[in-house]
Amino acid sequence: MVLFKPNLNVTINKALADKNGRYILTQTSIDETNVVFVNIYEPNDPSQQILFLRDLSSSVLSSYANENIMLGGDFNCVNNAMDKKCGRPFVSKNAAVTEFESTIRVHSFVDAWRIVNLHNIGFTWGNPSMKRQIRLDYFFTPKVLQKLIQECRIIPNTFSGHSALILTICFNEETELCGPGYWRFNNSLLSDNEYITLLHSKIPKFVEKYKEVEGKGLFWEMVKMEIRGLTVRFSKLNAKRNRDEEKLLTFKFPQLSAKLQTAYSEDDKAELQRIKIKLSDFQTEKTRGAIIRSRARWYEYGEKNSKYFLNLEKVNYRRKYISSLIKQNGTRIDDPKEILNEEQNFFVELYSSRNVDPDSEGFSDFFNVP
Repeated sequence: MVLFKPNLNVTINKALADKNGRYILTQTSIDETNVVFVNIYEPNDPSQQILFLRDLSSSVLSSYANENIMLGGDFNCVNNAMDKKCGRPFVSKNAAVTEFESTIRVHSFVDAWRIVNLHNIGFTWGNPSMKRQIRLDYFFTPKVLQKLIQECRIIPNTFSGHSALILTICFNEETELCGPGYWRFNNSLLSDNEYITLLHSKIPKFVEKYKEVEGKGLFWEMVKMEIRGLTVRFSKLNAKRNRDEEKLLTFKFPQLSAKLQTAYSEDDKAELQRIKIKLSDFQTEKTRGAIIRSRARWYEYGEKNSKYFLNLEKVNYRRKYISSLIKQNGTRIDDPKEILNEEQNFFVELYSSRNVDPDSEGFSDFFNVP
């Protein structure tokens, strides 16, 4: 598949797919830059690889020779001894490898990951024992787009045998500036023993603090205010703790994988599996939260496609985002900072106290409106 973020300024001019399911192509225009995205899945058999690459080059890539082609996918082949560990030795004169290199050279592609990680070793696939590992997944970009590459890195995947290859290219996309969101209580905290214990110890202190307040309604509101503040602080601290742990595990995962590539041990393999399970738990929790926040009406039990729910959450968020505003004087503003300032001024004016004198004419007229 070739997917685009909904908020990306992209125009899809053409889309076509191979009848055998080996490639899909989209001809696009992104911020007035013409880019052709080609996602492929190359056969495993070397003889079929040669035929596939030749057909891809002559029938597909050559048709867009004057455009910026970004080629990515699972190539099931390597073109460098650094990209393979164990298994059959790399043979540079292999016919499939030669055809692979010829295709890249003819269309002036550069290996995005190798450009960014010139002397690094990285693999995107490994067998269950982690003794055999290969870099099978690639992003190839034309040299004219090479300067736009911000990073290209391999992300360990907890749900597949292949790791994800992330390519970041900057097309000067503007970031939406938004004010603070509306806080809502996360009811999953009611299953958190640490939070429940903390709440049990704090509520009596809140009650004692406001025992002199007259009126049960005001007393209850003040206690709720304290509970809210306590909950916000606890949630932020807990979220930061989880982010730090996930960041640490994400950092250790590729390091441990690299260690297994050079010095295999059962202990390291067991630790890698533990980290993988923990990262999977973090992803599952993110998916569950995204499902709730996105207000998805249904989902299958065990669904791991967190990207769908995260994108749905973003879509719902963008529906509430004000991208343009007409002021009281009739002028339109589009700048995010100006919109936020205008919103603030509107509500400051709306809730400002005026005519609070009970004896004033305006005060009496308010209550005499039929």
